[in-house]
Amino acid sequence: MRYYNIFIVSDATGRTATFLVKSIIVQFKGMEDSFVLTHFSFVRKKKKIDEILESAKKNNAMIVHSFGDPELRSYINNLLDTDSIIYLDVFKVTMPQFIRFTGKQPMGRPGGQYLLTETYFKKIEAMEFTITHDDGQNVHDINKADIILIGPSRTSKTPLSIYLANEGYKVANVPLVYNIPLPDEVFQVERKKIIALIISYEIMVEIRKKRSNYLGDESLKYSDPQYVYNELEYCREIYRKHRWKVIDVTKKAIEETATEIINIVIGGEKEFV
Repeated sequence: MRYYNIFIVSDATGRTATFLVKSIIVQFKGMEDSFVLTHFSFVRKKKKIDEILESAKKNNAMIVHSFGDPELRSYINNLLDTDSIIYLDVFKVTMPQFIRFTGKQPMGRPGGQYLLTETYFKKIEAMEFTITHDDGQNVHDINKADIILIGPSRTSKTPLSIYLANEGYKVANVPLVYNIPLPDEVFQVERKKIIALIISYEIMVEIRKKRSNYLGDESLKYSDPQYVYNELEYCREIYRKHRWKVIDVTKKAIEETATEIINIVIGGEKEFV
């Protein structure tokens, strides 16, 4: 399989560029696993830009950047044009239309949307909680989570958790492994907080085989078709038994699934009986 390297570079978090790239990648059906994203956040020195572009040339990478600082944006674009590196300047593409529409010039301040407000600190707290409760960690205080994701490996639990944390929600995710009981703490939280994830058998087998090939070990049990079938059936049995709300993530973008989760857990509490 050929891999396509994309370097996402920003003088702030790079979240804007990341969302744009991911929304484009999902349009390339069947190629989603071929793209490798590398993030460079809070890049505010020209020397660092030089280092990133040198690495991009060595790795034949495309650059997607969202510099709010006009001087840094101009600097990196001049280098990119000189070196003939394929790139996308997010603000160069979008900003002219906003200027035309408003008749105003932008302030050119990096990360201007991340002011130190109550909302900002809420997101930071949510992110810290989510990172420390990834992949079944620290289940002793899982009840403090706003959302709890449960599902087998390769159902996007971690990417979903990070996305939801960026929206200000404390998320814990717990892996569900064939014939291994879930921690008791999971059954002590409010049922409405729990979202159970599932994926189609065919897609799961395909993803896990690719993962096994990537790791160079095709003998991994978790990519065996019969094992995958048994594991998914085991998951469905657990979900039915505990009457958890189930979301099928098959061929869904992270953003789409996250919106569905928020609508269910946060906005649809009356759906749980």
